[in-house]
Amino acid sequence: MPASTVTHDYHLTMFPHKLFLLERNRRKMLLADLRGRTRLAISPLLALTELLNWGYCLLRGPKFLRAKGRTYGWVRANRAQIRARREQIEAVRRRSDWQVLRGLRWGYPLDQFLTLGRERGESERDRIGA
Repeated sequence: MPASTVTHDYHLTMFPHKLFLLERNRRKMLLADLRGRTRLAISPLLALTELLNWGYCLLRGPKFLRAKGRTYGWVRANRAQIRARREQIEAVRRRSDWQVLRGLRWGYPLDQFLTLGRERGESERDRIGA
């Protein structure tokens, strides 16, 4: 029996810097962790995700559009870092991409889309921890 209980009061929200970090990390993970053949095979899902992200940014306005666009610049500027990470992963890889992908739960969290889709106007926060 636990001696204490922690309750986390969480409210899903998005702001430009958080979007940038999420998208940057998603791109870095896809490029470093998955082989090119795998990315090509799942490219329809990746394209749909990209389209949904751009649509969300369009709804939220210029700050979100700039944050999304900055992810492409970050990837270009950090190609060497991503390549080094990919080489490191390949050196220790014990499972194929497909073995890993089969263990994932696939789908879009529609409840989160609806929550975020209802947000309008300026974000109350602009930075993590602000």
